[in-house]
Amino acid sequence: MKTFKNNLILLIILLFGYTSCVKKELEADNELESSLDVFLASAISNDMVNIADEAARTFSIGSFKTNAQSGLLANCATLTFDTLIASNVDTITVDFGSSNCMGNDGRNRRGKIQILFSGNYRDSLNKITVTPINYFVNDNGVSGVKTITNLGHNFTKHLIYEIKDNLTIVRADGKGNITHFAIRNREWYNGENTLTWDDDVYLISGNANGVSSTGREYRSNITKLLTRNMAPGCRKYFTVGEIGLTPLGKATRTINFGNGLCDNVAIVSVNGKEYEITLP
Repeated sequence: MKTFKNNLILLIILLFGYTSCVKKELEADNELESSLDVFLASAISNDMVNIADEAARTFSIGSFKTNAQSGLLANCATLTFDTLIASNVDTITVDFGSSNCMGNDGRNRRGKIQILFSGNYRDSLNKITVTPINYFVNDNGVSGVKTITNLGHNFTKHLIYEIKDNLTIVRADGKGNITHFAIRNREWYNGENTLTWDDDVYLISGNANGVSSTGREYRSNITKLLTRNMAPGCRKYFTVGEIGLTPLGKATRTINFGNGLCDNVAIVSVNGKEYEITLP
């Protein structure tokens, strides 16, 4: 009886040790931090495009103020224009000030974004350069540059923009830096012909690579078109789509943003396991 009891205790210890090892192994392989990093970088990049879009559409501080309920930045940003000839703006500086200000999408911003135009925003081959200057989103520091090129309308008569990123993000929680290089296409799927933001929908495709805050290189590819719905309550997160993410030396994992619900939840799938994450 004593031998049986000792063997049972040993078995429990071994099972507990095995379970702990498996859990640690799954956590190490899962690299959830990389998934959050890729989302954060994608969200900040897309946010900068939205800012350039809104600035280019309105052309004046007055328009921003008038559209306070639907615009992203109306209650926070001031705009200055270096040149304004007819509807062709050369330079717009969007200044959020030195203290955090919460926009209509629930994000805090401070610092400046400079937007340079080579021509009219809606003209084919117009190139836009967006540069953050001492810029922060929810206290995450953003530096680098992004370019947006108008490729004209596709066969479905939707405007397509090619977006290239060369960004570095310093995480607000002190966990490290993210470098993010990307080439993506952004299709203006709905709302192009109206001034309101509420009916805008964008479809995003493309790929990216960089280094996560854990110091591990990664590459990612949009395997199912990402949808950004600009309706109130939806515009902060992708509502549809998947990203395939491969940290160096690790299994590819899928980040799924859902099927249209306006929420802050994504599902990360890797090695046959699913993990629910709350998006920042």
